[in-house]
Amino acid sequence: MRLLLITAMWPTQDHPASGSFVVDRVGAVPGITVVSQTRTREWWLAGYAQLAIDAVRARGAFDGIEAHPVYPAGLIGLVLARLRRLPLVVYAHGTDVRTAHAVGGCRCRGDQFRR
Repeated sequence: MRLLLITAMWPTQDHPASGSFVVDRVGAVPGITVVSQTRTREWWLAGYAQLAIDAVRARGAFDGIEAHPVYPAGLIGLVLARLRRLPLVVYAHGTDVRTAHAVGGCRCRGDQFRR
């Protein structure tokens, strides 16, 4: 299975502990292509735009998309999943969990969002 992982939570040189739990989750699983936000010192919108561009440019015959957290990666993943007609799993972290009920078109079951 080939999975495209889109994440705004990934270790960088500036923040080596950021998203370490995402790294632990995917571990050494084969077939995962990671697209992450690596520019932490830029203006936040420029970083999100670059994450979206990098996700669109990701090459491969993916079987699904996984995104961390709901915003911005989940939103980027939703657009890309619809364009590529792929299933999407979005993981909520932190305040995403508390505000899950406000996300239109999604149902929350435990730690999973389902559309």
